[in-house]
Amino acid sequence: MNHPPKQAVHDCLHPAEKIREMFGDVVSRYDMLNTALSLGMDALWRNALVKQVLSTRPKNILDAASGTGEVALHLLKKAPLETSVLALDFCQPMLSAFLKKISHAQPTRHQNLSIVLGDAMRLPCKNSSFDAITVAFGLRNFPDRAMFFAEARRALKSGGHLHILEFSQPPTWAAPFYFFYLKNFLPRAAEIVSSNGSAYRYLADSIAAFPNKKELSCEMEKAGFKAVSFSSFSAGAVALHGARNP
Repeated sequence: MNHPPKQAVHDCLHPAEKIREMFGDVVSRYDMLNTALSLGMDALWRNALVKQVLSTRPKNILDAASGTGEVALHLLKKAPLETSVLALDFCQPMLSAFLKKISHAQPTRHQNLSIVLGDAMRLPCKNSSFDAITVAFGLRNFPDRAMFFAEARRALKSGGHLHILEFSQPPTWAAPFYFFYLKNFLPRAAEIVSSNGSAYRYLADSIAAFPNKKELSCEMEKAGFKAVSFSSFSAGAVALHGARNP
């Protein structure tokens, strides 16, 4: 029996399935590429996220779109011993890579970590389950941000916080240089290292289509969140958003 070529099969997939397959294809070098292509800034961005999250003293945290678990592990490392983290992602290869990392984390913290295969559009939890929800560089991949925000509000306790770390739109003067880097250098470098430049072409396209900081803040306020704020990093290329569930 003749089988259709992989590209033909890929083109027939639902957008969410395409994203899942894309992340599964790059997982073996995902962390290394992120560090190299961000010029090492990714660790600084994550540290800012973790600091913001822990400033609200959450007892239980959901890390949505957890991927290979970098944020979840940093949260566990820095949080008080009684803090629990549930890491959720819809890509099994990413979570498998996460599981391999656990042996390098602090063994005493493993009992406070749960790793779950699931969809951020339908969070597998009861109402008012979490003090905090984090999403690091995953919101761009969600097919319906309004649906996620509604789910986040449902899953958060009253007074709980949503924290979003995401790429954003730089100021006008920096935009030509930023998008040239994203659309030309980044995919080419990724292709040389991993033989998969398409994932990083998608990265550039998804950033270009993503709302800027003020627009995303308005979306969060429209969803019912209060005390919405943001701070910028790397000349505005990355933003850290915070909001409170009333």
